[in-house]
Amino acid sequence: MSILLPSDQTMLTMPRLRAQTGRSRPLEIVLVNLMPFKQTTEQQFADLLDSPSHDVRLRLVVPPGHTGRHTAPDHIARHYTPWQRIARRPVDGLIVTGAPVEHLPFDQVDYWPWFQEMVDWAAGHAGHSMFICWAGQAMLHHRYGIGKHALPEKAFGIHRQTVIDRGHPLMEGLPAEIAGPVSRHSAVDAAAVMHEPGLQVVAASAQSGLAIVDDPRARMTAMFNHIEYDARTLHEEYLRDRAAGRPIAMPLDYYRNGMVIPPVHAPWRATARRLFDNWLDGLAAWREMACAA
Repeated sequence: MSILLPSDQTMLTMPRLRAQTGRSRPLEIVLVNLMPFKQTTEQQFADLLDSPSHDVRLRLVVPPGHTGRHTAPDHIARHYTPWQRIARRPVDGLIVTGAPVEHLPFDQVDYWPWFQEMVDWAAGHAGHSMFICWAGQAMLHHRYGIGKHALPEKAFGIHRQTVIDRGHPLMEGLPAEIAGPVSRHSAVDAAAVMHEPGLQVVAASAQSGLAIVDDPRARMTAMFNHIEYDARTLHEEYLRDRAAGRPIAMPLDYYRNGMVIPPVHAPWRATARRLFDNWLDGLAAWREMACAA
């Protein structure tokens, strides 16, 4: 199928673009991109959304008034849709990326008031929303007051994660244990999550704690790993941290034989692709039910 941008925006370079089927209107997906290297993140998610079964219309968003240091303003102007236009009507799916603001209390993040409004909007206007890493922590904090705490050292590398809820729609066709990239300095309060009846733990890791938490009432999922990462992302983060003089260990189970050389392939991407295919299937089913209601 195809990944499309709105007609008033330039087409991004998509890795496996195919012809539009014309069978039904594309799924409307909004990607709120809070990552610093936005073009890399765009490509990573575009690859995962390039489904064999669904056309996708992808709209890119940054918080209103927020400027980043690593992406040219003209790229944002050409490819990103103002949030005010997104919020005018419902969407099928919403993805909110991680953000390098873990060291800050939530209310000190410059776009925190907007983030809270966006979460509330999504609960009523998105078929399903996926919040990645910091965004997942922030969503749980806004909706349930659940806190986060700093880790003694960065959780960094390929971590095994046990699927606790094998019947969850996102986990269909996946094994009992999955693995994916983790890169964060903080973790949510696991005890608070476990005691919240409105939340459901989908997967957890002995190495880095909670991995996937579902909020079914709001049709939202928090995913604390970075399953969207490609083969080189952890390598580039490791080199940046070392160059900046930050204390950083080699990413766990990533390099072979202690050689600082990234893998040629990213084996976790097959898991990621299946998870996102499941997500798109669920969005299509939700839209069909909503239209029939």
